[in-house]
Amino acid sequence: MLNGSIVFMLLEALIPL
Repeated sequence: MLNGSIVFMLLEALIPL
């Protein structure tokens, strides 16, 4: 992965905790 932060942001956008 290039940036785990980007993936985390996408996951939060799809599934807001």
